[in-house]
Formats: sequence, C-alpha cells, structure tokens
Amino acid sequence: MFNIIKRYDKYGLSYHKGAFEVTSDYENDTLNRKLSIRLNTLGNRKIYYTLDGSEPTEASQLYKEPFTINSNAILKAKVIMPGETDNSLVCDTICVNKATFCPVTLAGQPSPTYTYKGASILTDGLTGDTRYNTGRWLGFLCDLDATVDLGKETEVSSAAFRTDVAIGSAVMDITGMEVWCSADGKHFTKVAESSKPVLKKDDPDGIYRHELTFDTQQARYVRIVGKITPKLPSWHTWPGGDAFIFVDEIYVN
Repeated sequence: MFNIIKRYDKYGLSYHKGAFEVTSDYENDTLNRKLSIRLNTLGNRKIYYTLDGSEPTEASQLYKEPFTINSNAILKAKVIMPGETDNSLVCDTICVNKATFCPVTLAGQPSPTYTYKGASILTDGLTGDTRYNTGRWLGFLCDLDATVDLGKETEVSSAAFRTDVAIGSAVMDITGMEVWCSADGKHFTKVAESSKPVLKKDDPDGIYRHELTFDTQQARYVRIVGKITPKLPSWHTWPGGDAFIFVDEIYVN
C-alpha cells in the first residue's frame, strides 16, 4: 500500500488522504484496572501522539504498539509525514473516577443491537456525544441495574451516570434513580433515591446527567439503578411502545 502511495505522490496523482486518518480503539482492562489504546492508519505512515492535550509533532511520542493508561488524559494523535500538511486528528478525553476501569455486572442486559463491547464501556473513562449509536452508549429496554466492584472498601458519597435522549427515536430518559452500597456484594443497603416525571413532548433532546449524593459510606460494591420509562406516552409517534435508555459512563466518588 505505501509503495503505491509513493508512486502516486511521485507522479502527482491525487487520492483521498482521509483514508490515512488515525482511528483509535479502546479496551477496558478491568482485571488490571487500565485502558488499553490501539491506534491505526493505512500504510506505513507514522503516528505521533500526546496525552496532555497538546498538538502532536514529530517531537511527540511515536506510536509503535498498543499502550495503557490509568489516569486522566487527553489523547491526541495524527499521522505526520514529510511534506504533508494533513491536519486530521483523533482526540479523546479520558476522565477517571473511583469506578473507572472497575468491573461491572448487569442485572438486565442491553438490547443486542446496542450492546457493542458490553458492560465494560460503562467504566472505560470515555463519554459519548449525542449520537447514541456510535458504540460509546449502551442501549437498554429495561432498567439500568449495574453493580460496580471497586476492588476494596472505599469511601463513597456520590454516584452518577449520563443518558442520551432522542425523543423522536423512542430514546427517553430515566424516571428514577437508586444507589445501593455493599461490603460483600450480597447484602446491599439503599443509600439514595430520586424520581422524575416522564419526559414531555417539548423537552429537549441531548445528554442528561443524573447524580445522587449521600452520607459517606464504606463500600466495595456500588449498585446504580436507572428506571426506564415504562411505555412511550400517548403523545408519542408510537404510544404505548417500548422506550430505550442509553447510558455511557458511571461515576462514583
């Protein structure tokens, strides 16, 4: 591939340079509590990256193989080749809290269409945008019921998660939230709960953050429940139909 491109360049032939943009792939290593990062591009073009949010240059780290991180970072990566001015850039922010990179178990499974890499994306430190079908969000037709194993007893006083709402596509928000804590993963105590009304027709689409705070607890396991809209309301295009909730990241602090 790279030899063909050199020939194209030699004879001044045009080609779509977007094919050589950097793509990123992430795996949440919950066993070792790290995020594994793989960068890709076509051909033998060199990828340079930074983790502090600065623009990559030829003085930055040269990507050679997948690497791991376990702390806050702003990844920026791009292909840099002599004589080229292509500024295409991959940029992702990794935000770490007490739940990040921890194992998650789900009482109810996501819809097969919106499972992607499964429960681990709820604690991978990566958030989605308003497009709920990009692989950053899990789509549920049942309550979110997720238990995070923090690995050891830890002081916790808040829990949160985000939902993506697209009302016209039957993607609604939650109607309630609960937080439970446990030392052994068997006996749980409810430490906080809230409720909210079903969305109205004129409520905005977009990303909603839901957070509950509570008296400081010593807990190894934190269970977060987000209650789904039971049925689409009468004003909806599909009244009485099933409603989705889409969740991208769990926060425990």
